[in-house]
Amino acid sequence: MRLVPGDPERLGGYWLAGRLGASWRSVVYDAYDDDGRRFAVKVPRAEVGRRLDRVSCPHVAAVVEVGVDAGLPYVVSEFVDGPDLRQAVSRHGPYAGDDLIALAGALARALRALHAAGVAHGELKPESVLLAADGPKVIDVGVASGGPVGCTRTYLAPEVFTGCEAGTAADVFAWGAVVLFAATGRDPFTGASMGALMHRLLTADPDLGALPAPLRDLVGRALAKDSAARPTADELPVETAGELRPPEGLRGPRSLGEVAEEAYAALGPGEREEVPGLLLRLLDGDGPYAAALAPLMDAGLLVRRSVRVPPRETGVGKLVAVADDRVTPASAALYRAWPRLRAWMATGP
Repeated sequence: MRLVPGDPERLGGYWLAGRLGASWRSVVYDAYDDDGRRFAVKVPRAEVGRRLDRVSCPHVAAVVEVGVDAGLPYVVSEFVDGPDLRQAVSRHGPYAGDDLIALAGALARALRALHAAGVAHGELKPESVLLAADGPKVIDVGVASGGPVGCTRTYLAPEVFTGCEAGTAADVFAWGAVVLFAATGRDPFTGASMGALMHRLLTADPDLGALPAPLRDLVGRALAKDSAARPTADELPVETAGELRPPEGLRGPRSLGEVAEEAYAALGPGEREEVPGLLLRLLDGDGPYAAALAPLMDAGLLVRRSVRVPPRETGVGKLVAVADDRVTPASAALYRAWPRLRAWMATGP
């Protein structure tokens, strides 16, 4: 997802290439440092960033740096290359047996570590569980709004709908719902409208028949309507029956450098000779459009530059933006994320 107007181009030493996700109170960016290494940069509530720096768990995306840039707090974490749980279940079907127990244990360990650091995840759901080569990792920590607006409502605890904060007990409810989703491939609570969904969350108990006996009782308790009746994260099972690997053939979003290299590989020999010089001219703000750049524009790497025309020069008496004959990188991160372009900058085309 591209950057939108108002997004920063850079935070600290990290260049932002696009959005990986967003909620009401937070945005997560695809980012690169000056050496082209890839990270996820999150702009959360400031107090969450400070606490996340204390979390150490192999099943929570590792925090690399916490900082403030021009008054804007940000958290830099490792980029987790892997599909999310919903994608994996959609492609390969529900989890069962040892794999399901391993997944439940990994998520329980993640919640234990977060809660010990004084952090509630706030919006645990299948999309915030990434399946990396070294096991499941929880992302999007602390990005919830504290209410149902803008959240994935299916995984919110009943008390959140009555105005309570999505705290540690709500995380445990979400753990139970995510484990049940993994076992069935279905969201445990659904409704045709917000009212119908709220009614099911507040009154209905989902079928736990797909869960193995070791998990069934704990998931049932985790999904209790009364938050006080739920177990704490310390009471959740952390035993694992084996290593859990991501399904074959699935990975996370491609890096900006990979997208650029694919577009470059599609060029003809003559265009490949022309493109390096054209791209280096963009560094000086002198980037006239050329046909050789069309594949890079189609890939979203370059965009038409716009110029603002003041009211006195327009026929409508308003400030308008019009495209001129020049192009510009869609993100300054392109110069860091694409190794071939970094080499051209260092040695010339």
